[in-house]
Amino acid sequence: MEDNLALPEPSSEFMPASLPLFRMLNEFVVFLLGALLVVLALAHGLHPPSRPVVWLLLGVLLIYWGARTGMRARPQATRWYDRLRAASLICAGLLVASLARVPPRHAPLLLAIAGAILALRGLAGAVGSLRPQQS
Repeated sequence: MEDNLALPEPSSEFMPASLPLFRMLNEFVVFLLGALLVVLALAHGLHPPSRPVVWLLLGVLLIYWGARTGMRARPQATRWYDRLRAASLICAGLLVASLARVPPRHAPLLLAIAGAILALRGLAGAVGSLRPQQS
């Protein structure tokens, strides 16, 4: 005899309302991360490590994450959001990877710019998630 546990069907009324809320929360976290980077960079509380390979690896990881996000097939309604996410991650990744080659006195400026990119992406994504979804 076969065990068939019937799972309840997800309510179609609950699912669409939770997706924009989760997306807005996600973008708020990205905004806070970007703002933290800006504050730490401007307060000179974030110093580059002695090994530049750390910045290079983090930059490559962000670029890969952005490229992977940009290549996913998504519906037309969320394509602008995915392109915004991909472009911001790639730009921030390029700035972070370039920290391996710049003098340490320029590192706070580059980190502040990368943080500003992430903070602006968080704001734009949060505002965009409040838009009514097109079916």
